[in-house]
Amino acid sequence: MGTRKTSLAVVLGCLLGSVSPVVAHPDYTMTCRLQFNFENGAIGSITQYWAFDARLSQEFLDEFDGDRDGAFNASESGALEREVMASLAEVRYLTFVRVGDNDVGVLSPYDFQATVHDGSSTSRSRCACHTRQTRKTDTIKVQVKDVDLLIGVLYAETDPVLLLGADGWTCSYTIAENAADAYYGGTVLPEEITLACRR
Repeated sequence: MGTRKTSLAVVLGCLLGSVSPVVAHPDYTMTCRLQFNFENGAIGSITQYWAFDARLSQEFLDEFDGDRDGAFNASESGALEREVMASLAEVRYLTFVRVGDNDVGVLSPYDFQATVHDGSSTSRSRCACHTRQTRKTDTIKVQVKDVDLLIGVLYAETDPVLLLGADGWTCSYTIAENAADAYYGGTVLPEEITLACRR
């Protein structure tokens, strides 16, 4: 399990003054949607939409909403990206992607934007993931997870998977627990999105 030195846990520790030890349950939760963006016959990138729970949303607003208008302007969004998203580099930005059985490694996010919707802090970011999709290609599998279990990840109940530019493709997806990738001492089974597409 261990600790992450320049991690989200540390950032949130600064926000909260102290972070309670994680024993069996995450301190926070976020809801996630993934959008697969098709470009030139391939999945060119993945856009992630994260919506944070009320407690963490308020902490972000308290820290980064400098003008106290209940929203994030471009400058405030940039500060949130630098202070929080940058801390996730050593845990792969919570994003683990495989094409077939091949781990594609760290996918650095870009095009980040923080917003507030109905009182909830949200973020949007993209990561490049250029993989060909043909009739014989392997599937693409994505797990969004915090292996330190500071934040629990839930996929949205409606439209957890979105497709952009997929005209002419036939796609299907499943969401299922992956026992082989259990983490946090083997006590947590990550949910994995598996997407398969063909023309």
